[in-house]
Amino acid sequence: AVVSTQSTGKKKGETKKEIDKITTIKQTKQTHTSKKGITINNLNQPKKIIQGKMVKITLSKFAQIIKKDFSVVKEADLSNQDVTEVDDLSSCLELQNINLSHNQLTELDNLQYSTALKIVNVEHNRLSEFDWIMKLKKLEEFNASNNAIRIIPKFPKTLHTLNLNSNEISRMDNLETLVKLKSLQLSNNEIREISAIHLLVELTTLVLSHNMIKIIPDLRKNELISTLSLANNKILKVPPTIMYNAKLKELDLSNNLIQTFEDVKPLFTLLHLKSLSLVGNPVAKLPSYKSTII
Repeated sequence: AVVSTQSTGKKKGETKKEIDKITTIKQTKQTHTSKKGITINNLNQPKKIIQGKMVKITLSKFAQIIKKDFSVVKEADLSNQDVTEVDDLSSCLELQNINLSHNQLTELDNLQYSTALKIVNVEHNRLSEFDWIMKLKKLEEFNASNNAIRIIPKFPKTLHTLNLNSNEISRMDNLETLVKLKSLQLSNNEIREISAIHLLVELTTLVLSHNMIKIIPDLRKNELISTLSLANNKILKVPPTIMYNAKLKELDLSNNLIQTFEDVKPLFTLLHLKSLSLVGNPVAKLPSYKSTII
């Protein structure tokens, strides 16, 4: 500092002021960089954290959103509202269809009191369980895809459409009550096998793609199946029991481990099969694949 004062002819006090100014500028730049870093990090956080709000759906909030008399409303769209909690909505006596998708829900126990519900959509939330579903005795359609569900509870026997895609399910239990189920979607999970599938005698659509299945389940009792997806698994061959699924029209076995034509021979008995995909299997690379399969 002394050298600087002598070379410029400035007083010591003036030099000190310049040094303080430079220090302040450096601190400001560091602070700016720090704030910029915080901003970037925030952009990667969930929407709820950025906005800093937590929304609880009370009865009054429900009425405010739907803008109708809640006592007679039959359908309610509460999607994309940053909802974290839902209060008891049992006063909505006519409520049959509720959409709570794309929110921040981690539990929904109070929904069990809305006993008139027939359709429930809770996809894209943070749910890990839904034991309350058994209380909804009139439920027909349930969509809980893209959550964090691992354990499967018992279902009401009225259910005919169930979507649990993109969860963390490794075992699919408690299917025995689903005697009226027509569509079951379980893609993008960690399923190795599915038990009691034979009890779903009304099933027409079964989606098990992107799992860890090695053996195609025995579907001889599921005679009504017309759409079956087992893409992106670890399947080696098609079992002879597939011949009992005579109504099968669409079959996706793409990206598995099927090697030879002998491994898919049972498929030639399916006279009504209109769409078959074996792309991504070793068998699809054989020279005579097109002439044999197509």
